[in-house]
Amino acid sequence: MNTNHMAKALEESRYSILTDKFSIVFFELKKLKNTRKNKPVEVWLDLINAETEGDLEMIESATNVKDIHDIIFTIRKMSADEKTRYEAEMREKAIMDERSALTNSERRGFKKGIEEGKIRGKAKIVDNLVSNMGFDLESALKAANITEEQYNEYKRK
Repeated sequence: MNTNHMAKALEESRYSILTDKFSIVFFELKKLKNTRKNKPVEVWLDLINAETEGDLEMIESATNVKDIHDIIFTIRKMSADEKTRYEAEMREKAIMDERSALTNSERRGFKKGIEEGKIRGKAKIVDNLVSNMGFDLESALKAANITEEQYNEYKRK
C-alpha cells in the first residue's frame, strides 16, 4: 500500500519537470496506521499522527531514536502541566472564535452586497423608465418595486 505521493514542479506547456532539486511529498496519515514501520520517516509520521497515550507508548517502545523519546517526554510534560494545557485550549478557542466571526462577517457582507445589487438594478430600471419610456418618477418607482428613499440612496452613491 502506497502511503505517500510525490509532486514535482512541471512546466505547463511542455509538460516537463523544471528541476530535480524540488519536490513535495504528501503522506496519507490514515493509511500509515496499518503499515509496517521500516523507515525512520514512518516512525516520525506515526508520532505526528498519534492521538492517544497508547499510541505514544507503542511508538516509544518500538523505536530507539533518542529524539522521538525526547519529544514524547515533552508532549507528556506539556499535557500534564495544567497551565500549559489551559493556554493551548484558550489559543485553540480564540482561533475558532476568530474563524466563526470572520465567517459570520462574510455572510453578512455577502447578503448586504446582494441587497445593494438588487436596489442598484431596480434604480437603473427606474432611470430607464423615466428617461427612455416617459414614465413619471412615482410610476417608475412603483413599477420597479423600489421606494423613493432607496432610489435616492442609490443616486447619492
